[in-house]
Amino acid sequence: MTFANTTRSILHNLLNIIKRNKLGTIKGHDPEFLHDLRIAVRKSRSVLAHLKAELLDNRTKRYINEFAWLGQATTPVRDLDVCLSDLDDYSNNAPEKYRHSLQPFYTYLQHQRGIEQKKLIKRLQSKRFNKLIKDWHAFLIDPITIKSNQNTSHQCSNLFDQFIWKLYCQVLQQGKAIKPKSPDEDLHTLRKTCKKLRYLMEFSASLYPKRKIYHAIKELKSFQTLLGDFQDCSVQLVMLDDFFKSKRAASDTLTKGTLKATQILIKLLQKKQKSTRKHFSDAFKVFSSNTNQKEFRLLFVGTSIKRETS
Repeated sequence: MTFANTTRSILHNLLNIIKRNKLGTIKGHDPEFLHDLRIAVRKSRSVLAHLKAELLDNRTKRYINEFAWLGQATTPVRDLDVCLSDLDDYSNNAPEKYRHSLQPFYTYLQHQRGIEQKKLIKRLQSKRFNKLIKDWHAFLIDPITIKSNQNTSHQCSNLFDQFIWKLYCQVLQQGKAIKPKSPDEDLHTLRKTCKKLRYLMEFSASLYPKRKIYHAIKELKSFQTLLGDFQDCSVQLVMLDDFFKSKRAASDTLTKGTLKATQILIKLLQKKQKSTRKHFSDAFKVFSSNTNQKEFRLLFVGTSIKRETS
């Protein structure tokens, strides 16, 4: 299969995921609909950003920007869904007598989710969204938008080799630069690079030996989990701060129980964040081990070596 056909097929699949999950996302009862839509949007944008040189249409920049807009539109609801889900776990770790006192914070999160859900629904039902989906479909079926060279699947994978290996090296470089006193933003930047790498690996997975590519993705996901936990703690601490600000702005008085319960929650989040940061070095050491580096190198560097060992 040519590069154009391979790319078109996978991007079509992602577009169909967006379409299939739109209604479920609008209804808002099951967060997995939003999660799947969000991932498809972000994968599409990430791939477009890397394949700009292979796309002949000057509209590519527009789609990169539009998918960025759509991805950003999904973030507030997704963050609130994660916080609401995690709150149950945090509540179970708090002293029993304070668990019910977290209800005002839970109510606040539900209220904020309702506000953000309405904004998201408005965007998913907007002319801008419908035009994006319609135009993107037309772009994908237009035979001249993607270079129509006769690259074989072998040559296709060589192209993705370059993209993936470059991102993998960025992950290693950024990870090595992080020290105990590095700013939190450095971990956030590394997390975003890891996501781009994972999206590209998952996008092109069909071009590689199944067992090897999914094992490499598994290793990356394991490392990402730590970075994701750190980011979730950061976001949730901001939500707690916003909760207190909203109460002060409304001149609401919190009960002693709620104040104590939220203070306990803040300490739990800070403890988890500190623990995650403490374990970063070990997690990165595992991910960047010689064994893993060899595995990535065999998959994405040296075509003749890779084909012989697959």
